[in-house]
Amino acid sequence: MFLAATGSWVLGQEQQQQQWPSWLPEDAKDAMNEMNDAQKDGFMGDEVCRLRLAALKKLSMVAKPEAGQLRSHVLMMLGFCDMRGEDSKPVMVLRRFEAAVSELNAPNEDMLLQNMDMAPMVLMKYALKALRDHKLSEAGVALRRCRAIYGRQWDKMMKMVMKQNKIEEAALPQMMPQLKTQPWAISILGFMDAVDAKLVRLDKYILAGKAQKDKKDRLDGKAGGSLAYLPVLPMEATTEVSRLPWVEQITDKFVILAGEADKANLEKHASLMKRTKPGSNCDKLPQLCEALKDVSDLSTNGFGESRLLVLTNKKQKLDICETNANVGVLIALKGSVKLVQGSAKTNVEERGALAYDLCLDASVSAEGADGALLLLLQAWHPEVAALERTTFIREKSKSWNLDEAQVKAVTKVANDAAKKSWEKTVKTWREGSTVGPELAATIAEAETKAADAKEAEAEEKRNAEAAADDTLKNAKEEMERKRQEKADAIAKMKAEKQARVEEVRRQELAKEPWRLDYRIIDAKEKLEALKEERRDANLKMEFDLSTSLTKDVSKAERKYQSVMEKAKKYYAKHGKVKVKGEKDSKEDAAGAAGAAGKDSGSSSSKAQALKKEIEGLEKLKKEASAAENYKEAATLKGKIKELNAKLEKMEL
Repeated sequence: MFLAATGSWVLGQEQQQQQWPSWLPEDAKDAMNEMNDAQKDGFMGDEVCRLRLAALKKLSMVAKPEAGQLRSHVLMMLGFCDMRGEDSKPVMVLRRFEAAVSELNAPNEDMLLQNMDMAPMVLMKYALKALRDHKLSEAGVALRRCRAIYGRQWDKMMKMVMKQNKIEEAALPQMMPQLKTQPWAISILGFMDAVDAKLVRLDKYILAGKAQKDKKDRLDGKAGGSLAYLPVLPMEATTEVSRLPWVEQITDKFVILAGEADKANLEKHASLMKRTKPGSNCDKLPQLCEALKDVSDLSTNGFGESRLLVLTNKKQKLDICETNANVGVLIALKGSVKLVQGSAKTNVEERGALAYDLCLDASVSAEGADGALLLLLQAWHPEVAALERTTFIREKSKSWNLDEAQVKAVTKVANDAAKKSWEKTVKTWREGSTVGPELAATIAEAETKAADAKEAEAEEKRNAEAAADDTLKNAKEEMERKRQEKADAIAKMKAEKQARVEEVRRQELAKEPWRLDYRIIDAKEKLEALKEERRDANLKMEFDLSTSLTKDVSKAERKYQSVMEKAKKYYAKHGKVKVKGEKDSKEDAAGAAGAAGKDSGSSSSKAQALKKEIEGLEKLKKEASAAENYKEAATLKGKIKELNAKLEKMEL
């Protein structure tokens, strides 16, 4: 499921876009290309995970049977997306990998496990299923196997690229940054990083105590050499050897092996198996060495050394592990032995056996004065899969002094033994585990605490939102109260102002009661209306209209003053104001008519005289203009203007 290296990058050419099957719709091709392009900026980023989901939606619309493999690959990548973070749910992630496996329509999962491209999704399914059931060690085995496969794919692709592009090993570090930009490199490294991140998160449950943390610090590769640390690989301080079926192969020969060891009359410890090869003392103990050679868990283990210890009642410090991928086994061939691990002490009776954690500081001593012969065996941990074992054998072959033929022989023994009995052996080991249930309880408790914390956080958020709502409600109520207070204050001010205005009006009316005359009121309203209209015209900058309205305002003001005089005279004569609709008395009507007639006649005759005078002046102005006597015409124009002004006043 990874692209093959083409070598075009060495020549500086751009990477060609992947060619999709012709039956794949264009929108699905575009979605897949967009997804692949986004992976260059982060294989497990939020954006690329979003694009994977979009690509899956497009692929789900393709009915071709061949589309299943594409959907499977996208589903697997979505599974890794969902697995990110501390709070990922195994149940949800498991569904992704189950769907990915089902899309392949394989007869069985064993067949997929034989394919290096398909095996990771099956192993990830196993890992997530184990995590769902809180089986930490099972999840660790599946994840490490998956990681080993990706590691081998990387090595295989690197060899292919180096061969095709004729890259020398010495030049590889210089070319590596460019190599890592290739699509196949981005994919493999992205998957490796995702699995590593998950292993690190799960390993926190193992590294709960100081001893376990110290173990990791010593074995994680910082010291170099043959040291190696495998994450998520739990081990009890001591445990029953009944969990290791291969021990029975040796204890069944107890009489023969103990007799040979006793007859050898050893004065110091004897080497039996080291770096997958017979030890230096096998010439003295041939049957014992042969018995160890027949046990693949011992003979294929290149870490540490299996020895026969000659003990006295003085403490003998035991070798500490080179890797936590090993388990130690003590078999007392002669005499009883005491194992001390810190403050813990465990007795191993003669003909008895005990499995223990090789990575903890420990010492042994004989219980009796006659001393003891103790068989110290270092074997593969049962939960280290054959894939991991053979990977170590190949990687450590130089430091273990193994040539190519020896590597092939040892890996063949490891693989053959795993095919025959590994699953049965690991099942037996897990059945007797005490640390497994403890870890399951710890994980369940952690999940419960996380769920409770999340619920508490949600509750706190809800309470905060409710409090915020209350605060907002209170703030709104307070704002409304202040607005009402302000409105009330404004209304009060207006009422007080109105009262003052009315008081002033009342006082004015008390002094000048004739102001209530309807003629004054009507004239006042017309005057104010004209003034308001003029103000609007000024605001709109309509100056012609404003000028015209100014004349109207002047007329209205003169009319107002005239009406005021009439109303005042009426009040002085009658002692009351005139109301609308009230008829004048005969005397008032006659007087008003006479005054009006007199005024009208006088005004009419004067107006006629002015008009005639204006007409004469207009005629003279035209004659002056025709004679080009402009000075005279201007003088006449001024006089005409003055007479027009007088005429306007008379007409009012």
